[in-house]
Amino acid sequence: MKRLLLIGFLWGISVSLCQPARSEERSDSVSQGKPGFEESLTDALRCIKMTPDDLRFRDDYVDVDSFRLALIDQLMRRPMQTASFNAQVMSDWSDATPKERRFYLPSMLSHHLRMRGEPVLSGHRELGPRDVGRHIEFAKELAEVLKKLPPPLREAVSYLLQTKRSTDSKIAQAVSRLSEDELDFVKTNLPRILLEDVMDEFKTPEELDEEADVEEELAKEMIPYLAKIDFKRILRAGEGTASMTGLSIPLLRDYLATAPELKPLVKNKEDKTNDLIFRAETSSGEIIIGGYGSSRYTGSPSIIIDLGGDDEYNISAQQDDPAGSSIIIDLGGNDLYRAEGDFTYGSGFLGVGILVDLSGDDTYLTRNFSLGSGLFGVGVLIDEEGDDKYFGDTFGQGAG
Repeated sequence: MKRLLLIGFLWGISVSLCQPARSEERSDSVSQGKPGFEESLTDALRCIKMTPDDLRFRDDYVDVDSFRLALIDQLMRRPMQTASFNAQVMSDWSDATPKERRFYLPSMLSHHLRMRGEPVLSGHRELGPRDVGRHIEFAKELAEVLKKLPPPLREAVSYLLQTKRSTDSKIAQAVSRLSEDELDFVKTNLPRILLEDVMDEFKTPEELDEEADVEEELAKEMIPYLAKIDFKRILRAGEGTASMTGLSIPLLRDYLATAPELKPLVKNKEDKTNDLIFRAETSSGEIIIGGYGSSRYTGSPSIIIDLGGDDEYNISAQQDDPAGSSIIIDLGGNDLYRAEGDFTYGSGFLGVGILVDLSGDDTYLTRNFSLGSGLFGVGVLIDEEGDDKYFGDTFGQGAG
């Protein structure tokens, strides 16, 4: 049995945790930040005429990174503080209940950012007449969707649809200072700069130099655009999405505990083996719910809830716009997650992506920017149990 949590956050924060059976049993003095380790290190440094203040990462030979958290700069200047910082994070993690741990990390890291002088936005902008009209339209749409569902499912779906809409709104506000052309430029060229071309090994030095010059010019043009993005608002969107997803899971489990009779949604004769029980298009994207049997998911749905069975996912990001938000909750079964492109399965590219798989022996076959990947966004992958296999290309499995 295994508990795996992979998260990719903004600005290059990436976290990969395998939860030990009992965190109290850890005795590593370095990870716990105990005084004994610091005293021993101080004595050792004294032998070579150094002090702990002499231990720091040099930053005088690289350009200042305007997108790096001030917390990281602080720890680079005082790396000895890293042990105590990690010990505090793990202490907070250990004090949380199992239910809280699922989505504790986004809130916990936001709390630490506040403590380190990097506040996360908490205010709300004032609503105008147009906003009120949109709220009314969404309320009508939500009521139309929910009336098609059995009552025990309505609350969970309501949570997810509302948080999806709220997240999309926060993301739109976060990039609102960019013109449409500037935003398209970032979405198109940022992955191009980061990814390596598999054909590079067959190119001549001249061709590689020419490509490097092009990418350097793209990066220079992009930096002012990135500086306009409100990253704190994106982090807040991720925190809210994680929290509401966590609230919906007990509701879904309570629904399953009633052993409901599920009626398959059959669109045509060839679809009889696909155990889907609900499907709807909304202004926030497509929502799909799968039943107990084997379900197949394709396309670019915004929300997927699967109640059980051995399922197959062949998901792709929106071809015209890989940025955005998505939520997948799979309650059980031996599932296959196959990516039909980049930015899938817990991927946040200028957005938020969350995938929660609660049990089963699962296989993840992905490409770039997947499985808990945050590229100026928040990506979360939680796989709680099972003998799982993970495959991907670059910027995956807890990459930020």
